[in-house]
Amino acid sequence: MPLAELVHYLNRQNRDSYGAGICPGDGLSIGPAGVLGHDGDLLLRSVFQPVSAARGGRVIGHEALLRAESDDGESLTAADVFRRPASPEKLIYLDRLCRTLHALNYLQLTRAGGGTLFLNVEPRHVRAVTSGHGLVFEAILKRCGLSPENIFFELRAGELTGDPATLADALAAYRARGYRIAIDQAGPDLDRTLLATLRPELVKFDVRTLERWRGAGSAENAAADAARACREIGAEIAATHVAAVRHLAPARAFAADYLQGHYLAPPSPDLGRGELPSLPLAEDDAALAPIRG
Repeated sequence: MPLAELVHYLNRQNRDSYGAGICPGDGLSIGPAGVLGHDGDLLLRSVFQPVSAARGGRVIGHEALLRAESDDGESLTAADVFRRPASPEKLIYLDRLCRTLHALNYLQLTRAGGGTLFLNVEPRHVRAVTSGHGLVFEAILKRCGLSPENIFFELRAGELTGDPATLADALAAYRARGYRIAIDQAGPDLDRTLLATLRPELVKFDVRTLERWRGAGSAENAAADAARACREIGAEIAATHVAAVRHLAPARAFAADYLQGHYLAPPSPDLGRGELPSLPLAEDDAALAPIRG
């Protein structure tokens, strides 16, 4: 389906599904540089940051990140955006709108589809949906030429509160449709019981947490313990927020399979290269000189 027809179809579906109170106008439009999202006074855009193999540098996927701007030019964070919904129904709509926006832009950039797309999901959305988790978005993905097998749903570690068994049931429903699950923004203090209950396929550790570590023992030992807990449940590990050479040592401490951060590639409206430098996971300026150019 041509992009213009697809956007028109999705706008109509949103109006029919959510009603004028939640979706008063078109939530999607086509701009000069891709698909745009609209919610009240907000303009929503997609940028993508590559996730690459720690060894070899092959890009294995991209995380979609939200950029938002109000009518008066104020930039808002994703957290700001998702604090705005006044009802669970509005939150569900906005969360799906943002993921649809990212899927449409990813489709245009990959052309033939494929690839792995990492999408942030509001944990409150997961709890607000009582059944059929992932079903509505699966239908949207198919219209976009993607499938659940292309998607990692990311949930922020700090927001995984409440009954873990209920959350685990919801995530099992997502997995049954082919989605994979990642815990994002984790640190060495990641709750081991929660980890064993949710059993994510991937854990994304923020390397900055080691710089702030104030727990028992050394930061490196804490990271190694967290990594072992992930391996025990079969989860792979990504080191994120690799923004400088000093962050390579924390990535090594987490025994990362994958890397993500501005040091490798900043978020961009396009997907960039298919391969990034293979970074040695050590602070060695001589070894890093060719990478820095």
